[in-house]
Formats: sequence, structure tokens, C-alpha cells
Amino acid sequence: MNDHPILKPLENLRGIGPQRAQLLASLVGGNRCIDLCFLLPNGFIDRSYSAPLATAELDRIGTFIIEVSRVTMLRRPLAIIHCHDDHGTPLQIIYFRGTRSWIQQRYRAGERLAVSGKLQRQRQTLSMIHPDRIEPAAAVAALQGHEAVYPLTRGLSQLQVQNAVRAALALLPDTPEWLDKRGEYPSWKESLLYLHTPPKGEEQTSLQPTCPARQRLALDELFAHQLALAIARRRRSNQGRINAARDSKLLKQARDALPFQLTKAQERALAEITGDLASRARMARLLQGDVGSGKTIVALLAALAVVDAGKQVALMAPTEVLARQHHERLSPMLQRLSVDHELVLGGERAAERGHLRQRLASGVSKVAIGTHALLSDGLDFADLGLAVIDEQHRFGVKQRATLAAKGKQTDILVMSATPIPRTLLMTEFGDLSVSQIDELPPGRKPVQTVATPNSETDNLLSRLGQRMDEGRGVFWVCPRLEESDDEVAAARERAAMLEERFPGRTGLIYGPMKPVEKQSAISNFASGARPLLVATTVVEVGVDVPSAEIMVVEHAERFGLAQLHQLRGRVGRADEPGYCVLLYAPPLSVMASERLRTLRAERDGFVIAERDLELRGAGDLIGTRQSGLPDYRFVGDDHYLFVSEARRLSKQVLGKDQKIPANRLEALRLLLRIFQHDRALQHIKAG
Repeated sequence: MNDHPILKPLENLRGIGPQRAQLLASLVGGNRCIDLCFLLPNGFIDRSYSAPLATAELDRIGTFIIEVSRVTMLRRPLAIIHCHDDHGTPLQIIYFRGTRSWIQQRYRAGERLAVSGKLQRQRQTLSMIHPDRIEPAAAVAALQGHEAVYPLTRGLSQLQVQNAVRAALALLPDTPEWLDKRGEYPSWKESLLYLHTPPKGEEQTSLQPTCPARQRLALDELFAHQLALAIARRRRSNQGRINAARDSKLLKQARDALPFQLTKAQERALAEITGDLASRARMARLLQGDVGSGKTIVALLAALAVVDAGKQVALMAPTEVLARQHHERLSPMLQRLSVDHELVLGGERAAERGHLRQRLASGVSKVAIGTHALLSDGLDFADLGLAVIDEQHRFGVKQRATLAAKGKQTDILVMSATPIPRTLLMTEFGDLSVSQIDELPPGRKPVQTVATPNSETDNLLSRLGQRMDEGRGVFWVCPRLEESDDEVAAARERAAMLEERFPGRTGLIYGPMKPVEKQSAISNFASGARPLLVATTVVEVGVDVPSAEIMVVEHAERFGLAQLHQLRGRVGRADEPGYCVLLYAPPLSVMASERLRTLRAERDGFVIAERDLELRGAGDLIGTRQSGLPDYRFVGDDHYLFVSEARRLSKQVLGKDQKIPANRLEALRLLLRIFQHDRALQHIKAG
């Protein structure tokens, strides 16, 4: 089955040479015959209409039997074919482009043909310009149906794509069922054929995501993904090593020294993580919690249990600002516990870099906190036991794997302050166990959120001046107004305007700045030297300044709901309440109005994430994928209710006492190949 023609390259199809195969591959996003079957129609053309030419409707697609009288070759137009129907009504078929030899060979005097296209009337003469289809008259029945219309790319005609898809569909195998849902849906092969060639009258139904055939294929796709994830989890459970002390004295000393008590949610998350670290099951865990919920301290305590076992820990952050911030916050505790640690940023001088690398390679330094520089060649660890990735959505799967590969059977902990909807957790992060910190530390006051039109900007500035006089910090975030606009230029322009209003008190930070300039801007803001910080969305992640009280988001209607929540989380991090001002340009669209209403009414990041999924659709969220995650072919916004079912089916297949019959085993292997989960193949075995 692995060598089935449906899985072979497109060039194996008859009439498909290397050049056309390359064009088709770019169109369908893959070079296999099955990928061509996954190119679904975006509409259908009905060619069943037919009538005598004298009474036929104009500008309507129809199919007509004609007889060629003569062919006139010209320059412009290229050719006029004079013909008539069985009633003697004349028709001119006109070509403005094409190959002369092809036209002369196709249209011969006296030949009867079936032509399909739109009729027009020019100066009392019926004409058809560039017919869509031409067949011998005897084949009119095959032409008078409906045909699929596919997306195209330059260099391919609709007919070429239709013929290629038809050839690929002919290769679809009759396979045993891999789904244990007989009778509820059509078979996999029937479903694919139905979407390409639905019965007459069901063309529009077949285009809907609620179509049973489309639902069946979406369930297949989710099932294949969940099965591959379940196999990965099972493999890890048999591959790990113990990377942490079960009763860590170092962890206990650190807890006793904390000036606060952990929340119940932090306690629960810490127990789950240290339990994994102290077992032989290789850990791959996501720690997610709202902004300010205390994820970093949980990660540090878990890291100390690893250090106590004689192993090393790497903590990777997406920006230098955040890496420095982690280092500054964690250093005092690490120093008190006599744990050697390093800050790895990549800009060190050669001598300093060599010394740092030597300390990590020898095992003298136990904790490395840094940026992507941790991934660089030549930076080695003596025994890396735990890799912690902060703000995991800023890193690709390959980067996560690269860091983990610097150790032997390294445990992985990824952290996210962006709450991930439950449905996406099960699909995109199904290979990770999940710990949630779903409560904030006691005493943390909720951020008060207001939405106001930008016409109130002057009144807002007066109030901001008063709060800055009282020692409070203000973020002012500028968006990219259009795709072509320069986000940095917008921030600079706003900073210049605010500097005129508040001389010497305005700072500026944006992505392309040099790290030292960013650090200076943050330091001046935190110290109160420049209490008004104009920024792009670079401050969305990780910037933690307790004195920051107010977050102003300009053109808030242009931001996503989850992003607005993240920005709001930058303020109100001390004992005083914070304020978030959403400036918008009226009139608001229905969706923008609902986003702002939701943010004002809701403070729970997990609830907001689910609402964001509802408003934007799963496709939007999944569309901005990390490297290594699958591009769904059939799963759309209406299919995420199938996630739980797909997960249940995958667990059923891999149950301890499950005996997989040989024919279903072969079908499961084909399913994984079809949806390109080849790495899981060798681990699907008979019971």
C-alpha cells in the first residue's frame, strides 16, 4: 500500500510532464497524486442547457451541435469559423488567440461538433468567442452535464486542471475502513468523488462545510493528526530519563525564601511539572497562564529540581529585552542558592563568549538564560536536562527541537501568556501535556477598560499628564494602519507629537531598534525619567514595569481580541489598579464593536481566547502557523466539534488491549501517509 500510485509524484499521471507537474504542485501545495485530489472545486458550471440557435438565450452557458461550413484565417481576430445548427441558423466561432494549425485541425469543413460556451449577438449575427469545450457531436451527452471549476495558476488552463484531477481521482484505492463509524458517513473514496462530481442538483450542497462528505474528510484529517500525536506521546513515555530530584532540597529552600505564597493554581502546575521531571516519561508540557499569573516563578522552581539532580537548564526568550528581564528577576534567587548561571545574548565579545561557552560545556554553569543565541552552533551543554521556552508562539517547532537536541532526552517546558482555546490545544498542541495557571495572585486588581472615540484624544492627554505628575507610567501603542504602512513611522510620528505636548518625558520603542536602545528606553520608562513610552506591539510580550498604570491603544478596532488582552496585561501589575484606554475611529464594524465590548466586559484570558476563536474563526488563528504544524486541507471553522471525536478514536486505536486487524492496520498506515504523518508509520503495529 505504501507504493500505491495515489502516493506517487504527479509526473506518474499520463500526459503530465515535468513542467506541468511543477505548475500543478505549486497550485495544490504538494507533488503527489493525492494532493491533486485534495484540490476541491470552488464552483460548478452547468452545461446542460441546449436549444435551437434561433431561440437560444444569450449570455448563458449552453451546449450546441453545429456543422462547420468553412474556416477563415485572419490576423485580428485570428480565425472565424462559419458554422450552423441542424435548423440552418448560422453561428460564427471566433478566436483572438491560439495556434493556427490547431484551429485548422479542430474545425474541418463538414464536421459536426458539440461546442459549449456563451452565445452573443454582434450586428445581427450569433457568435461564440473562444468556446469553453469542443467535442465530437457523438460525445455531446458527456458534455451536457456539470463540471467542476478549480482555482488556477498562471500557465494552467481550466481544462488541463480538470483532466489532471480526473486522472488522479481514477487512482483512488478501495481501502478497508480506518474509521469505526460505518454507516454514519460515506466512505473516504466516496466522499472525495462526491466533492468533485456531485449528483445533479447537489452541486451547491457539496460546496458547504456541513456537507457529510466534507465532514467525513475533515474527521479523517483530524483523526490522522490526533493519531500521530498520540503515537508521539506514547513513544515519549518509553524514552525518557529521570531529570529531577523527587524531593529537591534546592526547590524547598527557594520556596521557603519566597516573600509570597504560591496560588493553588501555581501549586498544581508545579506538582504536574516536577512529577514529569522526576519520572521516566519524557516531558513535553505547555504551561499557560494569563498575564501576571506567575508562570516564571513556577518554571524557576521546577528548574531548581533539575539543577539539584546535577543537570542543566536553558530558558529561551524571544527578545533580548525579555531575556534580560528574566535574568534580572531570577539572578537574586539563583545567587542566594549558589547556582551558577549565564546570560546568553549572542553579542558578547570573543573572549567573553569563549569563557561563557566553556562554563556551560563543562557543567560549571547550571542555568542559561538567553535568546535565540542558545541555539547557535558551538554552544554546548554538559548535561541539559530541561529546556524552557518562554512565549512559545514566537518560536517554531524546529527551534524548540534544536534546543532540546543539545541534551540527551531533554525535558521540554513551553510557556505562553496567550491563552489558547481548548479546541486548538487539542489539535495543534495535542503532543503536549497542559498545565494551566487559571488564577491571579491575591491582591491583584483588575484593569479597568474603557473605549473612547479618537475625538476625545485631547481630554485623554490632559488626564495622562496628571497621572504622570503623580509618578505613573503610560504606554501608548500605535498600530500598523494598513498592510503597506510603516508601523515604525507611525510610532515615530506619534512620539514626536507627544514630545511636543510633554517635553522631555516621551520615550520610543519598536522592533528594529538596537537591543541597547530598547533596553535604554525600558530603563528610562521604569525609572520614571520618561514616563510616557510610545511603542509598536513589541511591548505585547514580556515587558514588565510595575509602575506602568495606563495602556492607551490607538486604533484599537484594528487589533485582534487576544492581542488587545495581551497589551492590557502590561499594566496594573502592582498593588494599584491599571487602566486600558481603547481609542477607536468610528464608525465601528459589527465585529470590531463586539471585540471592544468583549474586552470591556471580560477579564478571563481563557474566556477571551475562546471568544476570539468564535469571532475570527479557527482558520485565522491556524493560518499563522508555527513551522512544523499541518496545513489542513478539509478542516474549517465548522469542523472543530470533531476534535474530541478524533481524539477518542485515536485513543481507541492505541488502547493497551486493542488488537488491530491486519486490513485495518494497512488502512491506518495509508491514512497516515495520505496526510503526511510518515514518522508515525513505523509505530503503528498489529496488536
